[in-house]
Formats: sequence, C-alpha cells, structure tokens
Amino acid sequence: MEKFTLPLSSEITLSGLKWEIDNPKANLILVHGAGEHVGRYNHWAKLFNHQLINVYGVDHYGHGNSPGTRGHLTNYELYLNEIKALKKMIDDQADVLPLLLYGHSLGGNIVLNWILEQEKSVDYVIASAPWIKLKLVPPTWKISLMKWLSGILPALSQSNELDPNWLSRDKLVVERYINDTLVHNKITLSAANILFQRAEILETYNKQIIDKVLIIHGLDDKITDAAASQAFATRTGIDYHGVKGLYHELHNEPEQIEIFNYICNWLNKNGL
Repeated sequence: MEKFTLPLSSEITLSGLKWEIDNPKANLILVHGAGEHVGRYNHWAKLFNHQLINVYGVDHYGHGNSPGTRGHLTNYELYLNEIKALKKMIDDQADVLPLLLYGHSLGGNIVLNWILEQEKSVDYVIASAPWIKLKLVPPTWKISLMKWLSGILPALSQSNELDPNWLSRDKLVVERYINDTLVHNKITLSAANILFQRAEILETYNKQIIDKVLIIHGLDDKITDAAASQAFATRTGIDYHGVKGLYHELHNEPEQIEIFNYICNWLNKNGL
C-alpha cells in the first residue's frame, strides 16, 4: 500500500492509496462510501492483489485525508471527476489493461451514475450495496424542506443518522469504525439534496445497460435497500446477487471470502 495525491483542479488535491503488484492483469478503481475513507478497504484491496489486480482509490472531497468540509458537496461532478482523473492517471502510467470500477454504498451510486453517462468507458463495474434507495426513506415533507433549505443554507451540517451497528455483524468491524478518527457522520444540506437527486435518477432509470455490471447486496441491509438494487438490475438487464443474512458492508461481513469468490467467479465468467 502506497500513498499518492490526485489533483482535480488548481484548488483541490485529493489523498489516495494504491495497491500495486508486479505483472497485473487488470486495474481497479475503488470508490468508497459516505463518511468513510479508502483506507478501510486495505484487506479487500489485498485480496484483489492476490488475483493480479492493481487497486487505486482516493478519499472523496470532505472525507478521510482529503480536504474539504466534512460531508459537504456542491456539485456531483466532483465525484465523477475523481474517476476520470484516476482513469487518466492509470492510463498514463501503465500498459493498457482491463479496467474495473468497484463502488460501495455512495460509491455504488457513483459508479452506476458513471456508466449511465460514460457507457463502455470501463470493462467491468461492481456496485456493492449501492445507494439507489435508502432502507429508511425520510418522509416527503422532510425531503421537501431539505431541498428548500439547501438553497438557503447549503453548508448546514447534520448527522447522517447512520447506526454503526448496521454496517456489519462483526462487532470488531463496528468497534474499529467507531474509533476511526478519519470516519465522520456528517452530511450537509447541499450534499444530501444532490445525492437524493442522483439516487432518484437510478431508481427511475429503465434503459438497458450494455456494460458488464454486477450489483451485490446483503438482504438484511438496514442502510440501503436491496429490493431497489434488484429492481434496477431487472430494469437494466445487469447481474444481481442478493445474499441472505448479510448487512451493509459485505466486504466486512464474516462471509466476506464467499462474497469475494463470487465476484471473482463473475469476473472470470465475463472474460477477465
């Protein structure tokens, strides 16, 4: 694991981690979830390394070691530009290899929105427990109030109301999450408004997707809605795998190796 920085503009430079190996067969861009950081995926990245896949990821703006007000966002394009910049960095420094996008939760929302706008720009996409719809949807009046207030007080911060116990059935994972100083539970009104809008795009999208895409989701997820993931997959013709008994972070569940093996088998079946 090695640190690197990724300039997005003259004003924004993100902090990243890369896990590189000799003689890789593919490259993977890892897109993390809300409130966390890419360092939480160290064990997951190493598993991909064992499959001869390089892994690259950055902490989103307002997350982890990257700059910015915690949980703040004024333009969704900033997230998409992370992928664009990482893709360019990888293309510039290495031989042309198959490229994978892997996004979890908010990251799943981001990689799915990416392929709606950048069809056939990558070879494989994996969305883990993507934010298409929250399991506990705020009442309509609260969403309407949030939209109105976001135009007046966009940087007003609030708790994302995420219960760490919903992440994994592994209590050690929960404890480490709670004690991780790079984790935060903040989301601003502007960010919430933008992300709900992008989730709604996915929830209503009904065209066929020609990319090789897999959604994986724990059926006992209390944060994002597995039924919405399955419905999206059905509408768009992509692959879906729901797993009984698993919580939100499939990569941190006791069955994580079974999940990883399923992903590898899917990649192999699709030509990697």
